[in-house]
Amino acid sequence: MIKTNNFKRDSKIYLDKKGYSLIEALIYLSIFVVVSSVIISLIWSMIRMNRQVTPLNSISRAAVSSLEAINREIRGAVRVDLINSIFSTSTSSLELITQGDQGFPGRVKIYLSSGVIKMDKDNIYLGPLSPNNVNVDALTFNYISSSTQSLIKIEIDLSSGVGEYRKTENFYSSSRLYNGK
Repeated sequence: MIKTNNFKRDSKIYLDKKGYSLIEALIYLSIFVVVSSVIISLIWSMIRMNRQVTPLNSISRAAVSSLEAINREIRGAVRVDLINSIFSTSTSSLELITQGDQGFPGRVKIYLSSGVIKMDKDNIYLGPLSPNNVNVDALTFNYISSSTQSLIKIEIDLSSGVGEYRKTENFYSSSRLYNGK
């Protein structure tokens, strides 16, 4: 068996292959650093924007759901209990006389307690009307009456978020009771 010397042929293969030079590696590394910093900056901006928008969304959802529930109860009431209701303060409470399931009168109480709007029906606590991630700073009911109708004006001050991302909004609504006093 005859052995041939493949050294010349093998060395030529290795010499023809080119690798990355130091300058090319530095250029690629600098491009990677620039692209990475842009991506990280965009992600950080999105996180900051989300921290600003989330409290506003929470406040809006809480206002809509709370005001809808309060207005529904007011519209369904027969009359307002003027003796037990508290009007025109930031911690107002509203007591309504309703028509019960079997024709008997019922009572609904809507009030503010520990930063949460709560509702009782026939002296049974039904739960909060506002979510836990939103604080109710004020709940104000104002009563306006004429010979044919009664109007309840509602003002809710809501806040949510932490630190510089804390947001506060005021919401207003009104609902009337026909022929109610």
